[in-house]
Amino acid sequence: MPKLGFCLLLLTSVILNGCGPNGFLKHYVGTKYEPLPNSEPVSVVFPSTPEGSKLIGTSDFVSCNGEKDREAISAARKVGANYVAWNADYLDTSTTSGVMPITTPTTTTTYHSGSVWGNGGSASYSGYSTTHGSKTTYIPYTKTRHWYKYTAKFYRIIDQP
Repeated sequence: MPKLGFCLLLLTSVILNGCGPNGFLKHYVGTKYEPLPNSEPVSVVFPSTPEGSKLIGTSDFVSCNGEKDREAISAARKVGANYVAWNADYLDTSTTSGVMPITTPTTTTTYHSGSVWGNGGSASYSGYSTTHGSKTTYIPYTKTRHWYKYTAKFYRIIDQP
């Protein structure tokens, strides 16, 4: 039963996980500077260019990860941007369903005993036999994904090296 529990946990993880890594960073196009230290703030701003900064890069992608400010800020910090302006526009919903087969080993042990008679007399016997096999359980699943088109602009303060 512990293996079945692990398999179910793994199945749940595969089904419920998103579509991949931080899309803002994965699809970044532009100049990359030294990453900003965690002590330096990164701000989410509206689509206008923040005063005293320059556009250093963009990111455009479609994802079902549900990216939020946290992912945009993380990407901005890694490319050396002080500001990020981002937007998500809903595109579509997709639903996938099916069954996931999970095969687990089975073991059956049977006790045997009895007596036999013949010309030479009689004898008793006893012992165990073990049969190994497997059992397949089919776990149904349904996964609904909401797809968004993400756009982001990354800005860096002009007087920074």
